[in-house]
Amino acid sequence: MPPKLIPKAEVTFDVPRTVNGVTDEFITNSLKHYNVIDANTKVSIVDKNPIGKGTGNCGDLLIMELAYEPKNSDLPKKIVGKFCPEVIPIGMPKRTWRDGALNEINNYTIVGTDSVPHPKFYAGVGNSAKDAFVVLMEYVDDLEGTDILQPLAVDRCERALKAVAKLHAKFWGGPKRLGGPVPTLGSPELDQAVAFLGDYRGIMKMMMSENCLMHPISDIQKMLTPNVALRMADWPSIVSAKAGNTLNTYAPAMPKTGEPLYTVNPISIVFFDYRSDNIFISQNAPSDSNDLGVKAVDFAACMWAHPMVDVNYLMMTSLDPEELYQNKDRLIESYRQSLVENLALFSNAASVDMSRDDNEIKIGKNPAPVPSLKTMQNDLWMQFMWTPMFVWSQLAPVMMARRKMLGEDAVNDRQIKAFQVVMERAITVMEKYNWADYMKQQPGSAPTCQYCCPCC
Repeated sequence: MPPKLIPKAEVTFDVPRTVNGVTDEFITNSLKHYNVIDANTKVSIVDKNPIGKGTGNCGDLLIMELAYEPKNSDLPKKIVGKFCPEVIPIGMPKRTWRDGALNEINNYTIVGTDSVPHPKFYAGVGNSAKDAFVVLMEYVDDLEGTDILQPLAVDRCERALKAVAKLHAKFWGGPKRLGGPVPTLGSPELDQAVAFLGDYRGIMKMMMSENCLMHPISDIQKMLTPNVALRMADWPSIVSAKAGNTLNTYAPAMPKTGEPLYTVNPISIVFFDYRSDNIFISQNAPSDSNDLGVKAVDFAACMWAHPMVDVNYLMMTSLDPEELYQNKDRLIESYRQSLVENLALFSNAASVDMSRDDNEIKIGKNPAPVPSLKTMQNDLWMQFMWTPMFVWSQLAPVMMARRKMLGEDAVNDRQIKAFQVVMERAITVMEKYNWADYMKQQPGSAPTCQYCCPCC
């Protein structure tokens, strides 16, 4: 059974599944439900501007210009509504996007702006019986959105990495924000944590699938240009059991039952879809050193995992591969320094000596040490190079299913181009770092399913 919506989000009034169902009454009820407006205020929608669908599991996005009676200049003039998809593509479990909507609503309130800046969250409402969910948030007009088709500038990538380091530092070592000690895998405490912030064990189970992909390579190749598709043709043999441990890439993030999560590798809340078109970044760095000029959106995929998931994912999906190759070590060093500084801040620890970057660092009473710089730049970089392929491999079948069910116009040329560009960047980086050879050299047998799936 899928998890229920949190009580705050579960509502009795009608929740639209698409932008066509949005009414003045719905916006009024939603904002009242979260105390954004008082009981006597009414909202009217002056203008609607649909801005298309997300590339993955997201449905319509809608910019709304609002007016209030009585008038109040302190209330938001524009908001953005995020909706569930009109149709669930064949083969996609309902809970895939239902949990995404649940995460989106929860994470805007749990994560908080003190850990990673994001647009203001106004309301998240749903009717789980009708599979209808809507998130209402701030319209960001003071920062610049980024086109995934264009490589992200290195300096802007660096600021984005520093921003996500705040998120990792805030939750470093486990779900402390939910109270109590750091839970162990298989414990009731962790069950409570994943109910709020992503099914960690579930994602590990999906990672047990062949080839580090969520769907067969043949499905993915259909959406790629021929030359890129051919470069994936040998993947089944590269990462087969014959070549060593297919899943050794994931093993560092999988502790044994009863073992604290941080004893295997540091763990935190990760964004898990931290790429350039999910980030608003100012053109120039703000003069305030505490303001990185970064706001992140789309928290639907947040979960407990290794922080290098976000580091690798951003760099591999958003940077030009050659720029990445030239700047990778410097960018990871900058991320690590921001992580340590924020850990010290959140832990109320004294200043940390960064002169010994060849050692892991333990900060304050936090039980999870920060890996050494060398480890992050080498072993962990290689171990988490699967991330973009794993996430984006689910999009090809989703887009094909949408076209089949809703017609060719259900997926536009730009969405297909974005898929092709990101996949080619990731594949190019994996080739550049000889990831296939690295996989072949990994010893041991695949970890047993009991480490990741409670049903086995």
